[in-house]
This record gives sequence, C-alpha cells and structure tokens, in this order.
Amino acid sequence: MTLRANHLTVLRVILLPLPYFLIYQGTYGRVAALLIFTALGITDYLDGFLARRQGTTRLGKLLDPIADKIFLVVIMVCLVDLEILPYWLVIPIFMRESLVAEIRRAGITLEVTELAKIKTTIQMAASGLIFLLDTFHSKIVLVAFLSGAILATVFLAVALFIRDGTISSRMKWALGLLGLALFFAALLPEKAIFLSYGVFIVIITLVSGGQYILKGIPEIISKGPSQCVRALITTIFPIFPLIAMGNLDHQDIWAVLVVLSLEYATQGLDAMERGDAGIDLSRIKAYVLLPFLSLLLIWPGIDIHTAFKIGAFLYATYLSGDFILNKKVVFDNY
Repeated sequence: MTLRANHLTVLRVILLPLPYFLIYQGTYGRVAALLIFTALGITDYLDGFLARRQGTTRLGKLLDPIADKIFLVVIMVCLVDLEILPYWLVIPIFMRESLVAEIRRAGITLEVTELAKIKTTIQMAASGLIFLLDTFHSKIVLVAFLSGAILATVFLAVALFIRDGTISSRMKWALGLLGLALFFAALLPEKAIFLSYGVFIVIITLVSGGQYILKGIPEIISKGPSQCVRALITTIFPIFPLIAMGNLDHQDIWAVLVVLSLEYATQGLDAMERGDAGIDLSRIKAYVLLPFLSLLLIWPGIDIHTAFKIGAFLYATYLSGDFILNKKVVFDNY
C-alpha cells in the first residue's frame, strides 16, 4: 500500500491523546511526551511534503488543519493545567483560531501568508521548549539544547547553500527564532523564560492572523447582523472552557480537550460544507449548542465535571450527525 499524506494525518490525530496522559507521569513520562510531540511535528512536515507530491484531497484539507489545532489544544491546555502558563495568555490564541475559522466558514477567501504557514511549527517548537525547561528545571539543559539546534541548523543551511546557491526564507526564520530563543534562555530567569516564550507564541499567532482578520471582519460586518452574531459567539466560546477548567482536577482535563478539539473539528467540517454545497448544520451549533454550553459552564452551583461531560457528549453527537450527513463531501477524491 502506498503511504499517503492522509495516512500520516490520521496517525497524528490518533496519537495526539498519548502525550496528554504521559505529561502527568513524572520526568520519564514528560520526556516520552516530548519525544512523541517531536515525532508528531515531523509527521506534520511529512504529510505536507507528500500532499504536495501526490496532490491534495478533500479529506486531507479537512484533517490537516484539524490535527494542527488539536495539537495546539492538547499542549496549551496542559500548559495551563500545570500552571506553567496563565489561562489568560492562551485565550487570544484560541480566539484567533476560532475567528479565522469562522471567516473561512462565511465563504470569505483568505490568501495564506508565509508566516501563517510556519505558525503551527513555531507554536509546537516554543511549547516544546517550555515543557523541556519545566521538565528538567535547568536553564543549562535548555541552553545546551538550543545551542545544538542552532549548530545543526547552521550546518544544514550551509549544505543547502552549497547545493542550491541560496538559503530559503524558512531556514532564515529557523535561525532567527532559535537565536532569539537562546538569547531569552541565557538572559532571563526560569519563570520569565516561560512567560516570554508564551508571549512570543501569542504574538506570532495574532500577527499571522492579522491580514485575515483585517480583511475578514469588514466582510463579515457587510453580511449583516446575523453573521456578526455567529462570528462573535464562535470567537468567544473558548473563553468559557478555559476559565472553567480551573475547577477541574488533572484527571478530568480530558473533558476540556474533548470539547475544544471537537469544536475545531466541527469548524473545519462547517467550512467544507459551505464551500462544497454540503448540508450545513452550523446554525444549530452557533445559535443553540455554543450558547447552551457557554451558559452551562458558568452557571452558578452547577457541577463543572457534569457540565463538561454533557458538553463532550453533545459535541460528539453533533459531529457524528454532521459527518454522517456530509460523508460524500468529505470522502470525495479521498
């Protein structure tokens, strides 16, 4: 059987829960989780490489961004749950992803920028460095790792320059960002490094979405109040589970991961249905499911564990029905 990009993407989605369980299992578990995150990051590159060689499919267009967002959900929620990063710092990241997804769902064409293409890689790498520092609690380990990474990247850049006579923009990005990460690691105390890397992730995420948002918001407004309300509901929804998760124990964080992951999965499917004349159920989600879950998570006196479990069940039910109704749209030209 020929290895295809979709196979690697599906494998990435299946394996993503594994690092979540390992992160809470002590130092050895953390190291194993970091290795798996690294492997998943490599598969992200490889499935993109295969997609360019073999051609893209509708299923690939659906699954690849969903896999990237689930990766982001897993790593950011764990960073917040372990109190490595404050929840308010990651809220803009999730809001940006939701707003851009809603802009695409509304049928607004957005040209992918170079920064947006490498945004996920930067998020993965910076988050991995944060976990590396928190695992070993040693700046020496972080500085040594970054120094080795810079040295390896320089050798690779020289080899490519000798072969091609030029250095790609992505290689220049890699060298610049690794150098910046090393500068912060050498200069700042441990807690400040966590915050600086987290702030950098937020800045890259927001800047990479700047063109999309500047173009998309006026067009959404031009589509009328109904579209504006939908965009607002979708954009602010991640705030509620991120705030409510502070009342959960470590073993129950899976419910937050499920709710946010399924939200991003439904966003991808909604955009595909709109673009390919599928059966669009997104109105039900926007006007019923999201407001109901938002209120449920902040309702006074409600058991938050039950609220998240209800949310996970409702999302799974919605996504299953949505997928069944639109399977022809998804699997066409698999």
